[in-house]
Amino acid sequence: MKIKLLGFIFLIICIVFGILRFMPERPVKTPPIQTVFLIGSILDDFDALDDSEQHQFVLTLETTDDSVMINRKLTTLLTSKTNNLRQLDNFDLSNGLFRDAWGTPLLFALTNSATYGHLNPLIKGRPRPFVIWSSGSNHTNELGYGDDVFTGQ
Repeated sequence: MKIKLLGFIFLIICIVFGILRFMPERPVKTPPIQTVFLIGSILDDFDALDDSEQHQFVLTLETTDDSVMINRKLTTLLTSKTNNLRQLDNFDLSNGLFRDAWGTPLLFALTNSATYGHLNPLIKGRPRPFVIWSSGSNHTNELGYGDDVFTGQ
């Protein structure tokens, strides 16, 4: 009886280890998940800035509605900080721009811009001076619709 029980336990252990052997060591990060993680990291790091740093950053943007300029200035600001909540240098920062998992620069709009009024309302999330989204796998800005990727936080 004991031998059968030990044999059964051994069989279960072999099955479990066999299944675990073929499982990936960590979850696969698909491009949309990587992009959502990047956007969340940027927003978290911006929120972690003190009020005066946020205000000073917004003042430098008051005369622009250029997504690339906003992206570049925010990339410069956040990568210069040593207190980033997440390591932003783990992401693609080619040419000083935050890029999505497909290599396309992330899109930005100030909340007081004309573009902001045309965006998918789900992008808007928490009140901030700007919103961020990705044009997704088709590399086409659909203002938060279609395959565009955003967090809504």
